[in-house]
Amino acid sequence: VSQSLYKWRQIANRCDLSIAIAPEIDGILERAVDTLGSADCALLNWSGDFLEKASDKLLAAESLRTSDLMHPPTTNLLALNKAWLEANSQGNNEEWIIKPRRGADCHQLVITKNPCLLQAAIGELEQWIVQPLISGQSFSQSYFAEPSGKLHRFAAMRQRIERMSKVDQSGLRFVEVAPCQEVPPELMPAELERIFGTG
Repeated sequence: VSQSLYKWRQIANRCDLSIAIAPEIDGILERAVDTLGSADCALLNWSGDFLEKASDKLLAAESLRTSDLMHPPTTNLLALNKAWLEANSQGNNEEWIIKPRRGADCHQLVITKNPCLLQAAIGELEQWIVQPLISGQSFSQSYFAEPSGKLHRFAAMRQRIERMSKVDQSGLRFVEVAPCQEVPPELMPAELERIFGTG
């Protein structure tokens, strides 16, 4: 990664503007922004506190909660306990998602009914989060904002999670994730279309 970022900066030094597009996995996006930010050109990315919170799922969840914005209950795997699970359980057949704080999409995502078992199986517990699994179709939506404030909407994407039948000794179920696919307008639910618009 470091070698690639060095080459990116060399290219950026010959440009007027640059933008870093990279996954949040292991802080790669933040490193890319820092590297291009030191180049001799203008950088279009967000940085600082916003980038830190956007790249860390636990910080993002805490920011949304304190702003009274809807978000799944989220806690650190290190702080996970029976009381938190009972308070955030949604039914008798509850399943939970465990994933890295600094991950992208469903990278290293695990689905299990016994998240406490992972505390003995995973190192660096503070780097993982736990959330209840919410059923339904997952969509993502991205925008590009001009300095004037005008927004440009990219095509909505849907994510399909293909469950594997493999079960390890702890009874944890791992998942494979199919690549995101563009959602044709005629397949986009009316509610999403109302929220995101067509422009």
